[in-house]
Amino acid sequence: MYPIPIQHGGYIQNKPVLQDVQFSLPAHAIIRLIGGNGAGKSTTIQALLQTLPYAEVTHNLPNYLGYVPERPILYEYYTLREHIHLLIQMFSENEAALWQRALDLCKTFKLHDNKRVD
Repeated sequence: MYPIPIQHGGYIQNKPVLQDVQFSLPAHAIIRLIGGNGAGKSTTIQALLQTLPYAEVTHNLPNYLGYVPERPILYEYYTLREHIHLLIQMFSENEAALWQRALDLCKTFKLHDNKRVD
């Protein structure tokens, strides 16, 4: 289990949206956050991913967290290759290996990387 304490988090300095949130995640878990509008689901995810501008979160989660948004973020005027390039720019630690893996997956699933996603 990984303890997740979020001391505070928000979008504006000194105006926390989350305060004293604590929960634990089991290793290799797939979880979902459910709740009404404004309940803090997106803010909690951003705090976990460390993309929330003003947050104090201490966790020892492995660096391979994944996030699947409610609506896919695809641009119909981009090709699959352009989408791959956009994502690889976010994870540029080993760009060559990521490109090779992406192209291998395209081949495996018979996806044409030069076609639009519309």
